[in-house]
Amino acid sequence: AYGSAGDDGVNWDIWLKIVGEPEARRLTTDPARETDPSWCPDGTQIAFRRLVSGSARIYLVSPLGGPARQLSDFPARSRASWSPDGRWLATSKDRSGGDPPGGIHLISVASGEPRALTSPKAPAFDVNPAFSPDGRALAYAACEGTEGNPVCDVSVLPLDSELRPRGAARRLTRQRLWNWGAAWTRDGRSIVYSADGLWRVRADGSTPPERVELVQGARPSTAGGRDRLAFVRSDWEPDLYRLELGGSSTLIIESAFSDFHPQSSPDGRRIAFQSGRAGGGGTDIWVCDADGSNPTRLTRGPGRIQGWPGWSPDGRSIVFDSKAENG
Repeated sequence: AYGSAGDDGVNWDIWLKIVGEPEARRLTTDPARETDPSWCPDGTQIAFRRLVSGSARIYLVSPLGGPARQLSDFPARSRASWSPDGRWLATSKDRSGGDPPGGIHLISVASGEPRALTSPKAPAFDVNPAFSPDGRALAYAACEGTEGNPVCDVSVLPLDSELRPRGAARRLTRQRLWNWGAAWTRDGRSIVYSADGLWRVRADGSTPPERVELVQGARPSTAGGRDRLAFVRSDWEPDLYRLELGGSSTLIIESAFSDFHPQSSPDGRRIAFQSGRAGGGGTDIWVCDADGSNPTRLTRGPGRIQGWPGWSPDGRSIVFDSKAENG
């Protein structure tokens, strides 16, 4: 199950595709934006988020089709994760009215009532929960900073048989990167998460994270009964082109990450640009020859985001904007 705007790109709905078959079936048709589907453990329901009036609510729909049912009025910020027994959905609290985003909550599938699991103090907030296969732990991203540009790390909260916190959460990473989602491996020993690429970390924190795939915005999902990983590969990787007036464009600067905001030097012999090619979730100022050769990194801070370069009239200096981790 996945969210898609379809071939026309007009409206996001929930779609279903049998692995290995060419055709896909559209499950929802509401004009509101619908994304982030999550399968019930027994395969009879799919939870998803529907965005209405700027805030998302969780709905349930059968994979066989039919009308969707709103589960709760709770403002859900991220994809929901089902408890192994199918009785609860874990999701993060979105901004609502004058309240800032909050922590991870459990929503009862029977009643739709929410119950808080984590309670971070603003400006901190928690997102992207994922139940372990046995239901005795919950992984999530603990974030701080501005909502649009937070820094996050993966934490694991131990749970008792009633899905209540059993001790304090354990922090597994110290990368301080925006998190797009997490999923457990089938044996419950590791967590795959998306943060400036796909990473895997041991759930007990015994080893440092290791990179699995160099992709952006991956949003991982694992198959519970098989050792299979699915993820989204973002195609938003802008590169830089030279356009001859009255002619065609030529690719001059390319990388696996985003390259943008180019500025030619006054003599036209060099180009300064902003790029995330160094990794780490931020961007720096780079400079290269006019044909794209000899790229050289100029900055390593002071902030997390260095961008919007501009040349001095004599071409000897470059001014740029720097954005700290907290915005």
